[in-house]
Order: sequence, then structure tokens, then C-alpha cells
Amino acid sequence: MAVRESSTDLWVRRGLDKMAVQCVVVSDASTPSIYALASDQGVYRSDDHGVTWSPANHGLPKDAWGRIQIQAFAVDESNPAVAFAGVSKAFAGDDVLHTGLYRTDDAGAVWLGVGQGMAGKEVQAIAVMSAVQI
Repeated sequence: MAVRESSTDLWVRRGLDKMAVQCVVVSDASTPSIYALASDQGVYRSDDHGVTWSPANHGLPKDAWGRIQIQAFAVDESNPAVAFAGVSKAFAGDDVLHTGLYRTDDAGAVWLGVGQGMAGKEVQAIAVMSAVQI
């Protein structure tokens, strides 16, 4: 993975070597957290602007080959510790063990299934809406 240095137009290689990164989600500028979704490897998090990366997959389902196949990922902009991960079709037939949609409230330290109505469902996209105060 590569990131752009803020003061130059140079790109610098930063971690997650030999991984196919599907998407990168950067939380707002007040926190240094960055999430990366790596193909078959799950979610990784960096708390130092991408210098180092740690897996953040505890509680996410694995297939028979040990792959973590997440297809959709979103972070709550108002609280970057809250994120959602949606599984791919690989788990769609397994209604008992996998809920389809997972949530973390602690920046990926632990993921929990969300709603039994999502069991066995493939999640193709996730949108997070901030609460509106009236």
C-alpha cells in the first residue's frame, strides 16, 4: 500500500505488503485512524497515519480455508471507532454461524453480528447515517 506525503507530491510505500487492498477508509482529520480492507485477509487498522498496520478481525467469520471475505465496509464519520463489515456470498448459505453484517464499537478489536434478520445474507454495500438532532 502507498500513501501520499502531505507536504509533497510523493507516494511512499507503507505496510500491507503482498496484500490486495480492496478499499481504504480514512476517518476524519482529528484522528489518525485508517482502515484497509484486504482481499481474503479482512480488516486492518493503522493508528499512525499508515506507518504500521494491525489486523482488526476478531469475531469476523472465516471460510473453510481461513479466508475472511468481507465485501462491504463503512465507518461512522461521527465516531471512527464504530465500523461495519458485510460478508460476501461465500457465507450466504451458512445461516447458523454468520449473520451477514458485523459491527465493531472499539475500532475493530471485537466484531459482533448485527441482527438475526441478516443471517445468511450477502451484504453488497453499507451506508452509515449520522444521527440528526432536532
